[in-house]
Amino acid sequence: MSRIITCEQVSDGHPDKICDQIADAIVTDCFRNDRNSRVAIECLFKNRNLIIAGELTSTHEPDYKTLVQSVLDRINNNGDSLDNKPTAATDAGMDYKLDITADDLFITTLVDRQSSDIALGVDKGGAGDQGLMYGYACNETPELLPIPFVVATRFLKLLKSYPCRMLKADAKAQVSFDYDSGRITTFLCSVQHVPGVEVSDFRGIIEKLMERTASYYGLNTDFAKLVNPTGRFVVGSSFADCGVTGRKLACDSYGGVGHNGGGAMCGKDPSKVDRSGAYA
Repeated sequence: MSRIITCEQVSDGHPDKICDQIADAIVTDCFRNDRNSRVAIECLFKNRNLIIAGELTSTHEPDYKTLVQSVLDRINNNGDSLDNKPTAATDAGMDYKLDITADDLFITTLVDRQSSDIALGVDKGGAGDQGLMYGYACNETPELLPIPFVVATRFLKLLKSYPCRMLKADAKAQVSFDYDSGRITTFLCSVQHVPGVEVSDFRGIIEKLMERTASYYGLNTDFAKLVNPTGRFVVGSSFADCGVTGRKLACDSYGGVGHNGGGAMCGKDPSKVDRSGAYA
């Protein structure tokens, strides 16, 4: 029996990852202004409602709306080119956009100071709150991470930078890899698209990017290719799913190949979560 392991990754326009990025942007902002900040922030994002909740002890008061907009601006940026070039005139000028800005959002902040009970442990140095963290390195890829995970991750970076007006920000990739034969068996991509186009209009683009990513790692390209297998994907992001910080733990670590501790790594300062092992 073949030993096939499937790993997934989501784009930065996925609602869960939007929440992760906002939570981490708040941590970064606090540390830039107060290196002793204690931050444990969670986000929930549905339609035009964004809830930012948690605990914050800092001399700095974040400008939450500005931080949210900076995250949305970064998502809307096409990113590095990764040697992508348009294959036709109709591909030029990729409309890689979210359907919302910070001005469109109803932002609710429910943030208190860190519990004095938790601080008793944290103040002694190191992570004083109980939790499990896993981290390791492997020799499967230059990134020192499992190969189906890095293939799915690089593919989404390639997809984001590809100049195609038909594609939008919300996407997911899954790669199934047979560890006995050393081959990819199935490659899946579900990507949000603009109204008025069919999957057949961009299937060829997605399949070529799948093959290009696999070739980059010296892998086979004759795998099964699934592109938007459920069909239409026009409504995306927070209008299709509720985003929650920490719900993509497998995507944050090893794509399901290794263990994860079960606690959100995003939105936490090092005294709350030591993620050096997982992110090394």
